[in-house]
Amino acid sequence: MKKSLQIVKNHILKKEEILKSIHNIHPDLSHLSIEEILSYFKTNNLEDLKNHIKSIRQQQVPLVKELLKPCSCVDRKGRIKDLYTSEVLAIEEKKRVKKEKNIQLSIYSCPSNQGWHLTSV
Repeated sequence: MKKSLQIVKNHILKKEEILKSIHNIHPDLSHLSIEEILSYFKTNNLEDLKNHIKSIRQQQVPLVKELLKPCSCVDRKGRIKDLYTSEVLAIEEKKRVKKEKNIQLSIYSCPSNQGWHLTSV
């Protein structure tokens, strides 16, 4: 039982990692579900999506890669925070979370000047 739970946990973490990569490359898609992202990229599964991410990264010039590198900011639980490349995108996400989950968030500039983060009030 413990082994099967670890497999499920690893699968969830892998999904989360792939989604964060997509959100860093395409912050405008951060509001989409996994199914919507798969559909957007015309892929059938996470493995295809992962290969698509690799392809995107290989095509980028080094300077652009640096700009897309996630920051090292973490939340209270030690997880890497979502990074929004513009204040407008952060505001849109703040509004979405307020509407869908009734959670009040505030926006702040990333200390490493790579974008914007949300935090609970």
